[in-house]
Amino acid sequence: MTKISSTYNRRLPMVGAFLGLIGFGMAILVPASLGQKFEPVVLLPLIVLPLVAYVIYKLFAGLADEVWDDGDALVVKRGGQEARIPLSEIVNVGYSMLINPPRVALMLRNPTELGQEISFIPKREFTFNPMARSKLIDDLIWRVDAARRRR
Repeated sequence: MTKISSTYNRRLPMVGAFLGLIGFGMAILVPASLGQKFEPVVLLPLIVLPLVAYVIYKLFAGLADEVWDDGDALVVKRGGQEARIPLSEIVNVGYSMLINPPRVALMLRNPTELGQEISFIPKREFTFNPMARSKLIDDLIWRVDAARRRR
């Protein structure tokens, strides 16, 4: 089996939590600074940091923890659950490379315990062209198409 997902979905929510903690720390410091002349700009991090943390959380909520390629199937793990998805059960492979990090969405013919749509961040491939398509995902798209034709 080959791992085709990245570890972004474990690290980036921590960044959101860190920003939330910074915002909380600012909330504690604001009352202390009120004894001096009040500056409204002090409230800006209290508004911006929780919003940034929320956006980061929404971008990565619901992503699969790990996706493994097992030849004729994908093994997907999320939140302690695991599902084996035959390639012939995948209806569509959506690949969005215009966001960073890129995201893959698998639409399934029949829902599994993980749902009918599974999203994950693919493993990074080194390239000098930031707009280059992922060879890993292109290969997956062709293999899914071949599996559906055999079905």
